[in-house]
Amino acid sequence: MLDPDRIDLPELGRLLDSRDWRAGFLDPSTGEVWPAIDGVVPGLDSGDIDEEAVEDWVPINGQGSREAYADMVAFADAVRDPGLIRRIADALDGPGAFRRFRNIVLDNEIGLVWRRFSDTRATERALKWLSVEELLDRETADLRRSQLREQADAILDEIRGDGRSATPIRTLSTRVAYCNPWLSVREDQVEFADGSPGLYGVVECADFALIIPAEEDGVHLVEQFRYATGERSWEFPSGSYPPGESGSVEEMAARELAEETGLTAATWRRLGKIHPNNGTTSQACHVFLATGLTPGEPDRETPEQDMVTQHFSRAEVEQMIREGVVIDGPTIAAYALLFLT
Repeated sequence: MLDPDRIDLPELGRLLDSRDWRAGFLDPSTGEVWPAIDGVVPGLDSGDIDEEAVEDWVPINGQGSREAYADMVAFADAVRDPGLIRRIADALDGPGAFRRFRNIVLDNEIGLVWRRFSDTRATERALKWLSVEELLDRETADLRRSQLREQADAILDEIRGDGRSATPIRTLSTRVAYCNPWLSVREDQVEFADGSPGLYGVVECADFALIIPAEEDGVHLVEQFRYATGERSWEFPSGSYPPGESGSVEEMAARELAEETGLTAATWRRLGKIHPNNGTTSQACHVFLATGLTPGEPDRETPEQDMVTQHFSRAEVEQMIREGVVIDGPTIAAYALLFLT
């Protein structure tokens, strides 16, 4: 097992956030992290690197920018300066969001705070990767990741400047109780502010995008069978990337809209972020308004093969909500967000 204190964990995390298949390499003998360009480490043929040692290097394959984008959104949500809020919101909208966001934040007094926050989050992702690759003991990795999550929350609380502690609960130990390709269940032993012990179970799964396809003073909804509740459900199109795939939330939203309804949109507007069940899971829902719609053929996944889609007027949707026909939480919250923004 490797000593994580010998590894540049923030740099490792940033390489994992890359979309490059072979973003770099980790030298397990020294803990050095080597960035790569097109899968090749610059200067590798200079003679300064032992070629035999290179054979033992561990490849670092980029996993995409989804979590890094979520970090930017979380940081933006904590900002309280009205002018900066608007600039950051505009920066996060559309392609090139990473470059625009960093240019704005690093040119501001909160730039150093962003560096601390992003390094903390990147370090957590690096520890998770080391654990998955069996280069670091899982129990050690999980405990340090839990501590890093507390640090990241404290940094966001510092930005909010509201005097509230973001982490009044201290994590004593953590373990993964169950996992599959789509989610994991974490069990944490905790201590509350008064010293009392406690236990939390947290479901960790990828964020998802929810799309409000609007036209003709109404919206398109989909109906599908939800296995967990055993009921059919009318709701807005939504979904996340399949395991092993990644990208921006904007790309995810466009993909889900096309897959579930066949619709493509000329105009996209990000309305905000919702935590559907923040007492149990860290998963967030990113809400988008899609307009300028063009019809097409859906390309649904196997669990969605019985899905149907239909356009409803605003009055019909609101009646369906009042009468309990629409009971999907994110759909109702997103509908409220639409008219509040």
